[in-house]
Amino acid sequence: MIDDARAGNLPAVTWITPRFELSDHPPGSSAFTHNWTSDLIEAIMKSDAWDQTAIFLTWDEWGGFYDHIRPIAVDPVGFGFRVPLLTISPYAVRGTIDDVTGEFSTPLRFIADNWGLPYLTDRIANTHDFEHVFDFTKPPRPPSVTGVRVKTFGRFDQFPENYPWPKGTVPDPSSF
Repeated sequence: MIDDARAGNLPAVTWITPRFELSDHPPGSSAFTHNWTSDLIEAIMKSDAWDQTAIFLTWDEWGGFYDHIRPIAVDPVGFGFRVPLLTISPYAVRGTIDDVTGEFSTPLRFIADNWGLPYLTDRIANTHDFEHVFDFTKPPRPPSVTGVRVKTFGRFDQFPENYPWPKGTVPDPSSF
């Protein structure tokens, strides 16, 4: 994936989900995840595609039951709890904190709006858009490549032998 990004070989829309050991889930080290994510974003920033790119970085975890905003009910399932999301783009408005409720289908709404596609579900139609986090009236900003790395130990695909995997859930090493 990183080589494809460096070479400018990513399609117009790329949905990236890291391998399990790079997913920030226990027992993996988040340091490896942060380095992999940073490398991927920097590869995109250094590519010719940067001036036409929007990266939506989100996590599949939320911060707990602290949220004071009730999830919007668009269907029997509802949107659920808010999760963090970063918008990285040469057109992103700096310092914007978006307090509008969105969820995992919000990037799908951006894709549909950007390419003039119909919404696939009511959930996508009812989530907010990202229009207000971009300013396309200004020229694209150059990439902000830091090269910062998190110190890591061991290998990203090695887990402690004594990790307390729940019974019957020990991952098959061939899936890594």
